[in-house]
Amino acid sequence: MEDKKIIRKLVEKALEISIKKITGNKTMHGIFLLEDPIPLYRCERAQLYIGFSARVNLIEKDEAVVEFTPQAYVRESVFDYVNLRRERGASANAITRNLMTYRNRVIVAPTGNYGSITEVIMRKAETQRISDTDTRNLVEFWKQIYDIDISPDEIPLLKIKMVNSENTFTYPPSMCFFAGGDSLVIQAGVQGYIENKKSCIKTRMDEVASKAIQDLRIGTTSLGSEPTIKDQQNDLPTQLLQEIRQKLFGRNVSSRGSIISVHDELWFFPSQIQFS
Repeated sequence: MEDKKIIRKLVEKALEISIKKITGNKTMHGIFLLEDPIPLYRCERAQLYIGFSARVNLIEKDEAVVEFTPQAYVRESVFDYVNLRRERGASANAITRNLMTYRNRVIVAPTGNYGSITEVIMRKAETQRISDTDTRNLVEFWKQIYDIDISPDEIPLLKIKMVNSENTFTYPPSMCFFAGGDSLVIQAGVQGYIENKKSCIKTRMDEVASKAIQDLRIGTTSLGSEPTIKDQQNDLPTQLLQEIRQKLFGRNVSSRGSIISVHDELWFFPSQIQFS
């Protein structure tokens, strides 16, 4: 089992390198971008991110299946939101209070993981050290680890408590985002434009996926074969669960259901969900 995990990670990394060579874009929000983020006018300073996610499954000793799923996200960075509030005359205290209460649920880049703001730090990114043992500042860290340029003057910094971890991490505001459906009013015309852009993703995704699989290799060892593109309409459970997660995140809910042991883990299956 441990060997399979290692092999899967190697294949995923090789696939990431192959896709990035083809698209020339970075990963953001856990997806491979097909183009630069698109500004959405009349929607504050939100942007549309279009691309696709990839998942590797090992099914046999020498065979793996790669599943590609089209994705489109509307996101507004905390950095842009703070600048917009400042332009409208909001004080630093008012912005901090809003980030700690009404808008404390965020999605962090580049992984797309969910977290909550626990502290707002009025300090520039270039002055924030990573830790007591790591003397790099946030600007150096993001450039070296993720190849993402962070402005040295970014302020305020955010301490984020991750949903799937007990740890708290410090993020620059440009790498923390609000989900579009939770905090933004999207007008009908803008929504129509988004749907039009989404309709073109699958064709572009299939082109990139075919070339990426054929060129897939680790070192001098070729991993790829002639890809078979299948319609993913039967993958509705995955898409449905993702949509439910986005709608539930950041909201207070109470639920009833059953707790069942699955492979030595306790799973909760809700039968009723009530929003408060």
